[in-house]
Amino acid sequence: MSLPLRALFCLLLFALPLPLPAQQRLATARQRSYLTKVFRLTDAQTRQLYETDLGRARPEFFTQPVDSFPTDSAALGRRRPLPPGYYLVAHTEGAQLVYWLRAVTDRQLTLLDNQTDLTLLVRDSLGRLLEDARVSLPKGQVVPFDAATRSYRLPGKAGRAGLLAVEHAGRTTFHALEQTFPSGERRRPVWGWRRVVYGFPLGYLTRPVRSLYFQLRNPSYTTTGLVGLLRSVFSEDVRDQRQSRRQDRHQDEWVSYLVLSKPLYRPTNDTLRLKARILRQRDGQPYNRPLELRLYGQGRPKSLAVLKPVRPGSYEYTLPLSDTLGLPIDQPIRAYLAQPGPKGEELASGSFRLEDYELKNTRYTLRAAETPHRRGTPQALFLRGQDANDLNLLDARVRLSVTPAGVGAFLGRQVFVPDTLWTRAQSLDATGETRLNLPETALPAANLTYSVQATFLNSDNERRTQAQAVSYTLDPGELQLELRHDSLLARYAVRGSSQPATATLETEALNYLQVPTLRRETVALPLARPLDARATRYRLFDATGHETQLTLSEDNAGLLLRSDRTTDSIRLAVENPRRLPFWYYLYRGNTLVQRGYGPDLALQMAATEPEPWYVSVHYFWGGQLLTAEYNVPLPQHRLLIQAEQPEVVYPGQRVRLQYTVTDGGGRPVPRADLTAYAHTSKFEVDEAPEIPDFEPAVAGRLSLRRFRLGAGFENQAERPGQQPLTWGAWRQRLGLDSLRFYQFLYPEYGTFHEYQLAPGGITQIAPFVVDSGRVQPAVAV
Repeated sequence: MSLPLRALFCLLLFALPLPLPAQQRLATARQRSYLTKVFRLTDAQTRQLYETDLGRARPEFFTQPVDSFPTDSAALGRRRPLPPGYYLVAHTEGAQLVYWLRAVTDRQLTLLDNQTDLTLLVRDSLGRLLEDARVSLPKGQVVPFDAATRSYRLPGKAGRAGLLAVEHAGRTTFHALEQTFPSGERRRPVWGWRRVVYGFPLGYLTRPVRSLYFQLRNPSYTTTGLVGLLRSVFSEDVRDQRQSRRQDRHQDEWVSYLVLSKPLYRPTNDTLRLKARILRQRDGQPYNRPLELRLYGQGRPKSLAVLKPVRPGSYEYTLPLSDTLGLPIDQPIRAYLAQPGPKGEELASGSFRLEDYELKNTRYTLRAAETPHRRGTPQALFLRGQDANDLNLLDARVRLSVTPAGVGAFLGRQVFVPDTLWTRAQSLDATGETRLNLPETALPAANLTYSVQATFLNSDNERRTQAQAVSYTLDPGELQLELRHDSLLARYAVRGSSQPATATLETEALNYLQVPTLRRETVALPLARPLDARATRYRLFDATGHETQLTLSEDNAGLLLRSDRTTDSIRLAVENPRRLPFWYYLYRGNTLVQRGYGPDLALQMAATEPEPWYVSVHYFWGGQLLTAEYNVPLPQHRLLIQAEQPEVVYPGQRVRLQYTVTDGGGRPVPRADLTAYAHTSKFEVDEAPEIPDFEPAVAGRLSLRRFRLGAGFENQAERPGQQPLTWGAWRQRLGLDSLRFYQFLYPEYGTFHEYQLAPGGITQIAPFVVDSGRVQPAVAV
């Protein structure tokens, strides 16, 4: 048999029974090393792995062993403490050396994305900013420290992707930095003949010709242009599509509002008054052509009149309501203005109802003092009746009943719950609210929900009802967690008052590796402590089963930017009740004007140009870096209305109302169209019309370039690197020469034999050819 120089010959013989010493059978032998060893890497070796690939580890990378653990206890081995640094964790599987990179660090690198600069935050394990680190990009380019933001920052185009190295206290960590260009900054510009042919001025001739060419290539899919026009003569679908596009174009062209004097009208002996205002969206020019007023309730629309503008863009109409109009009752009715003709475009619309209504002259309220209601806490029910002028009714009375709505847990084997827990009838007080105390004895010894039902009556035989559901629990105490300013408050409340107690506070947070951690401690209540921005959740519980929790999210961070923009200045102020330190970047257009870091921001600057300003705010909360982007445009078409009118008007009194209309700069606006109307508050429906907005759309700040930290291959044991096993280097280091499977792959004397009982008594032979631990197919025996 001709074999390569390094090939070995192995035989498995199945023969008759022979006396053999006890040994492990090859078929069930262990095929990986018992030990996993940990090797420390130098900074140069780690950099080489990051710049190439994990599979490019060289033999000298496995020369500094610092630890070992059983391979079968890999999860335990990953948690073994090691000094900060980079390590290769290696074991064998068959003829392969399997290893992964373990990174142990006590610092964290965070990328602050302001969509323009490369900004990096270097913090220690407690979240404190490190200002004396050295941050460098490929080819040794240093990222300087920015004292204004206490970060490491490269402005503009200076930052680029690559391997990022952070050195501090004699140790270096490596991070993959990626860069994208959302605004297409690196797109290749169109030069050459295309720019000449389709640019100015030849483009006015060549672009329509090119469009016609593509339409002729796909005529069956074309509904626009000359080809679409010709197809519309023979195709109803094409005509409908072209008509629909024209209507959409017209609807986007005009904006309007239509206001009605009341939300409800009586079918007869009532008068409907309306006003509409129609302007062009593009430039605010008024619509000056006659429009047809139509009403639609059911069936076909009813045309009432053709209205001419009373002023440019303004239409008014008064309609006495009667039975002859044939409008439906108790259904919504649309009133709209459309261009004359059966296919006239609708330009303004509103809705109302016809209803034989009676306005309520009284208003009644019911409220419970304790919701939820705990045992031992007095429960008071407050009731009140008022007229249209918010004065107390002098002849109102109430019938009150408390009934169970659902029963929960209770003490003992059984408890009696009557269908009516408590009733009371009396007159309402002439001043203020009427208070009724619910007796504690009226409630059974059970957790339940009870319903309070109040029936109000007066001398006009008016009857009104109010109801409220209240949950009742036997446990008089509860644990409470609350955020107050920059502190976490925890207390044990019994009947609403704080009582001393002992509880366990559980804090869930993200550590510097972004791994959730859990810390429990016994605390004495009441408790107040500073908030930890790294915490994600607080949980408070005690030995008696009380429990409450509080999750930190963006909703309760409380950090908010207030802004005000005038024609000559901009004012910014940050509301920050938690006193969270934050980073901010202030831009005029896409130009950075100011940046900073701290818990406060209040500034006023000159802003005479109409271009919008932008503010980018970043802060840590709930264990994460949160970002908020704000636009501060100059309102160019905003009108301010100042009303001069009395606060109180008596029935029958005539008052003079005066309104002043100014623009954003405080200057009076001449020839303004003003609509003022009022109706009684007895109408419970109050729908103000939607006013058109002529402010131009504000585009967000241009995203020039964005950076992010790439997903490295460190600490990913499930995606290890592999390479062929070097037997001479690893046979004794991992104790492989004592394993039966490795004796088969690497026979010490060139051959390996194993004898087993032959099934059926038939002698068999199984030859294997192994080359450097790899089993090769046998060609001939």
